[in-house]
Formats: sequence, C-alpha cells, structure tokens
Amino acid sequence: MSSSGQKPAAKHTWADYELIKPLSSGAFGRVLHMTQIDNNKQVVIKRVQYLSDEEKKLADEEVKMLKLAQSKHIVKYIESFTYDLDLCIVMEFCSGGNLRVLIEAMKKMSIKDRKMKCYMPFYQMLSSLAHLHSLGIVHRDLKPENVFLDEIGNTKTADFGLSQKMASKSYLRSAGTAVYAPSEAHEQNKMTFASDIWVLAVIVIEMLTGVHPYAGKTVNDTIENIKKGKMVPLPDYIQGDLKDMLMNMLNVNADKRPTAKELLDSDLMLFQAQIKKADEKDEKILQLEETIRTQDEYIRRLNEQQKSNIVFSVPTQTISEDIPFSITVQSGSYSKKEKESTYTSTSSEWKTFPISPAFSNGLYRLEMKFNKVGDNSTGVMKPGLFVPFGKFPGIQPFTKDSLVFYCGGFIRWNEQKIQGNQTIKDGDIVAIELNLLAKPRTAHLFINYQQQPVFVSGLPETVQFYFFLNYTGDSITVLSLQKLISASVIKTPDEMGMKWE
Repeated sequence: MSSSGQKPAAKHTWADYELIKPLSSGAFGRVLHMTQIDNNKQVVIKRVQYLSDEEKKLADEEVKMLKLAQSKHIVKYIESFTYDLDLCIVMEFCSGGNLRVLIEAMKKMSIKDRKMKCYMPFYQMLSSLAHLHSLGIVHRDLKPENVFLDEIGNTKTADFGLSQKMASKSYLRSAGTAVYAPSEAHEQNKMTFASDIWVLAVIVIEMLTGVHPYAGKTVNDTIENIKKGKMVPLPDYIQGDLKDMLMNMLNVNADKRPTAKELLDSDLMLFQAQIKKADEKDEKILQLEETIRTQDEYIRRLNEQQKSNIVFSVPTQTISEDIPFSITVQSGSYSKKEKESTYTSTSSEWKTFPISPAFSNGLYRLEMKFNKVGDNSTGVMKPGLFVPFGKFPGIQPFTKDSLVFYCGGFIRWNEQKIQGNQTIKDGDIVAIELNLLAKPRTAHLFINYQQQPVFVSGLPETVQFYFFLNYTGDSITVLSLQKLISASVIKTPDEMGMKWE
C-alpha cells in the first residue's frame, strides 16, 4: 500500500491490450502500437525476451533506467508485465512519429524554415540529455529513430535499452548504432556523457542539411570518416553561434566538448527557453480567456432561450475530457483522409461505421461535422451489432438494436418514427449527447450547438455511437468524443420523447 493509504493501480496483462500494428523489430525486441481495451487509449509496448538470467538483467535495467529518467522530454513509462517469454514495457504513444520522419519532411522545406524548425527540438533534446546526465545516465543509443514527437511536435527521447549509469570520472563500453557513435566509441571502445553530446550535434546537422555530416558511400566509409573527424563542410547558412556550438560539440577530443548544462546556459539556448516558457504561458492565458468567453456566451444564450425557447449546448471543451476513439471500418467504397477522421463515400451503397468504445455509465458527447449531406446520418446502437456493407441500421433486422437520427429531421427506433428536428445541411456541426446517469437514460441531438426537440429515452444498458454514409460524396468528420462533467441538455416546452423499449 502507498504512503497515501491507497492501493497502487493493478497491473494490466497482455489480454488487456489489442494490436493496432507493429512499429519495428530488431535484436533488442519488438515495438508494437497497441490499444488499451478498457479505455481505448493508444500506447506503445516494447516486447523484449525475458528468459535467461542475462536477458532478465538487461530488460530489468531498461525499465529501471526509464523509470529513473522520467521528465517532460522523456517518453512516459506506464507499466511493465511479463507475457509468454517476454517482458512487455508499456509507454506513451507519440502520434508525431520519430525524428527521422521530421528530417525527411524538412528536406522539402526552405532553408529559412529548416533553421526555424530545428531550434526547439534541439533545445528539447538537449534538455533531456541534461536531465539524464544529471542522474549519471549515458544514453548510448541516441539517434533520430529513438527520438519521438508528440501531437504538437514536442520531442520525447526514448529507448533506454542500452542506457547505463556511469560512475564519476569513468566511462562505459561503446554501444548503439555505429554511424551515431563518436570516434572514442570506435577507437577506444568507450562512451561518456560527451558521446551523447556529439550525437546530438550530428542529429541537428541532419535536420538542417538532410544528410549525415560524416556520410560516406558505405557504412564503413562513414565510420572511417568519424574516426578521422572528416566531415562534410557545413553549408554557409549554418553560421555564427549555431555553427560554433555544433563544431564544439563535434570535437574529436571528447574532453573538450561542452556539457549539456553549459550548452543550455548559452545565449542561443536561453533564448529558446524563453520562447518555450512564453508559449506555455500564452497557452494557459488562451485557455483561461476561452473559458471566460464560453461562460459569457452560455449565460447570453440562456437569457435568449427564455424568450425563444431555443436551447443551446455549452461548447464542451471547458466541461469535458477527450476520449480516444477508434472507428470500425469494413470493406466498401469509401475514402479516409489521412491524419483526420474524415470519411467520404465513393459509391451509392450504405456503409456503417461503429465508433468505439461503448458506454454503460456516465455523460458522453460525440461531435461531428457533416461536410456533405446526401443520405448520411448518425445514431447509437447496441455494441456488437454488425451491419454489413449495403445495409444500414434503420432497416430490419437491425432496427430493434439501433437508433437513427436521420439527416432529414426525424428519428427512428424499431417501428417508431418521429419528425420534428432540423434538417442537417452541408457544413453543420452535429452532436449526440448521452446521459447514462439519468433514469431513464437519454440521447439528445444538437445541430450547430442548438438542442433539438425530439430525443430518445430508455436506452439499453450499453451503447456505442455510429454514423453511416450512402450516396457518392457523403462525407463526415468525427471531431471529438468526450466525457462530460455535467449535462448540457435543458428541458424545453416543445420537446418530444421516443422510448427505446
């Protein structure tokens, strides 16, 4: 039991996760993109062999280093457990990919944009190294593939499989990827804090130029160039303090390289620190201003509805938390826009898209944008209901297990049908709010934040959201799935209820 008197959270098992896709595999294990089933949270699980005493020692050391290293710019450790013959290390999922992806994208940018883009990752990676080195940890395998980006582009240093603590005035044996190892690793089989500094300079130069500064025709040529300190001359656009800093970090003599702390104390990095603090402060101010604006707008709308009997919902970002979601797709004629939950029909057949997870208790809101309206609609259904391609939930035998809010302004469950809501038009923001705490449990529709009069009560024990497309060009973007702190539905004189029995 913890010092606070609370029991620690129970560990999960392999059965609690579902595979999305493999990310990589190698001598040190497999890395998998997974979903935690109970909350639909995306994570990364690294599976490392855990059979021999030596394998157990290495795996346990990696977990130990990752736990010890936790900070803002280190990938977050969640938990670990054994499965089969492996140790499974669960970490946060960084949706921006690794730094190699960014380096490839930067090759297409202008020189000015590349320079502007590299400073903040440089500062954040340097901050992570300063943190590690303050704990006596040498990373030993820093490279673009081991630095990840979150959804807003912040860097997260990862992969501590080769990291070790170094005693004072000592060194560690060399390890890691040969072309990202400095001369002392190749010549003397040793690595120190200064080795991490050298690698960081190589990575930054790659970001700026698109090429490894010691690149040869082969890997062996590159290693020989590193040993001799033979690098490609830096282009003219890398100059001044930045050039001096990078050249000092690449000094063949490791003892003459600056430390991470010394680099952070430089004018160049202090300026980046000020920018970062200002960005964080501006973000907090914007959030506060948005909260105030939302509250003022809500009060204004409440006053208006007393005169017009029109009910608006509170924009939910101030009273909710986002829930990760996944959309079940089946074979059929539709297209999905990359990096967005936008689905567009490319033929005139019904296509149903259930949205996970399902819910049995609480307040939830699904918000969508109906980009192009032909015969696309939305609703809720019992979990596990399979509606095949060419069918939709509003026809037999699916009607008893699903509720449809039609784009034409009516709702339907089983043989019941009630007209009275607004027609959904191109570009409308459409939301369904579930109150699974109320007795009876309800589902209300909102169009452009305006509460619609026709709703449903008596929802079954567990439900999930869905939408469907039909005509060619029908298009919907799922904007958010949120758990609400309080309901935004207000009782109105013109409301009409349908009961799900």
